[in-house]
Amino acid sequence: MSLRGGVRTYYGIRDLSVGAFSFETPPLVAGTNVIAAGQLAPSTIRRVNMILLRADAPISQTVTIWYVSPLGVLFDTVLVSCVLSGAQNFAYLPEADIMLPPTAGIRLVCTSTGAPAITVRGQIALEEW
Repeated sequence: MSLRGGVRTYYGIRDLSVGAFSFETPPLVAGTNVIAAGQLAPSTIRRVNMILLRADAPISQTVTIWYVSPLGVLFDTVLVSCVLSGAQNFAYLPEADIMLPPTAGIRLVCTSTGAPAITVRGQIALEEW
């Protein structure tokens, strides 16, 4: 029987006139999941729940979502990439379960507008198991 934990949400914010937006979920740190000798907390594995991006004004940029592999950058994989055209919102709701081992993560990237100053906010929600 699998035990389900709660949903943990990670946030990032960036002014695109300064540079591209990029942030990723941190890996689970060894030792922080231990609840008793020999037992692991349900947060050992995480499932991608949703990924959102919101801009203060319409943007025409590329949004990319990466699986960040525990094996290093040579194994990082693009899950989805999309070009926004005059849009303010982007949502990714996986059609199938994407399970993350403790040392893997998700990276959300949005290319830079240069000017004018437009702020984007990203949100990655992971369900902890």
